[in-house]
Parts: sequence; structure tokens; C-alpha cells
Amino acid sequence: MEDLRGKRFAFTDPMSNTGKLSPTYLLAQMNESANSFFSASIFTYSHDRSIEMVAHALVDGAAVDGLIWEYMNSTEPSLTTQTRIIQKSEPYGIPPIVVPSSLDKNLKENLRNIFLNIHTVEKGRQILDKLFIDKFVVLDDQQYDSVRKMRTWVSGK
Repeated sequence: MEDLRGKRFAFTDPMSNTGKLSPTYLLAQMNESANSFFSASIFTYSHDRSIEMVAHALVDGAAVDGLIWEYMNSTEPSLTTQTRIIQKSEPYGIPPIVVPSSLDKNLKENLRNIFLNIHTVEKGRQILDKLFIDKFVVLDDQQYDSVRKMRTWVSGK
């Protein structure tokens, strides 16, 4: 990370854990902020756009989701080979799939069953394979404690 001091940096989205919170937390642990550490920073609003910007040297570094980088490495290696992973964060609970609380109870249950069982049918397996997802599972809420910890740390700085 120190190699990016004074460089141009792309955050993905202000609401993104991997694209904003995680690098902001890392900087806060170094007693730094984006303004004090980077010469300039922007939001691309897209993990793949952030990767493209690094590949084309429009920025010197970016914070992206590893799943997106792996997907692009498979589908667009001409871009990812122009990048270098300099740091990986600890694993986080993957973003949840959510529906409106007002959605019909039966429809919610049907959708839940579809996601939890999609890996058991050939067409579903093919879809998941293309996305580099093994299967969907129900996570314990504690899987998101590390994200909460980072958010608390950053907001307290």
C-alpha cells in the first residue's frame, strides 16, 4: 500500500465494502485518509471500471472486489494482466441478496429456495460457474462482524 502514497487512486463506490470501506479502514489504521495519502482519488462506481482504469494507467491503484477481479481475469485477461494485486483484505461475508420486506411471504420463500438450490441443477450450475460462485448459502450474521468493526473504526476517526 505504501507504494501508492502520492499516487492517483480509484475507489469503486461510496457504499462498497471492498471498494471504499476496506481501503479507508486500512488508511485509517495508518493514521491517513484518502486526501492525505493519495495525490487524487475518484469514484468509478464499478469494480470492473476500476480495473480498466488501472489497466489503462488512468489511475495508479484501485480497490476492487476479488470476485470481480477473478471474473475479469477469466473473461478479459488483457485487462487484468495489466494490473498487479498488491494487497488482499481478510475474507468478508459476501454481499447478501435482499428483497423488500413488503414482498409476499411465499414469493420470498420461493426466491430463497431458488438461490439455495440453484447449484443442484445443471443449468443453474452452468450459470454459477460463469460467475465463479459455488453456491449460495445462509450465512450467520456474525460473518459481517468484520465489516461492522471497520465501519465503527472509520466513523470514530
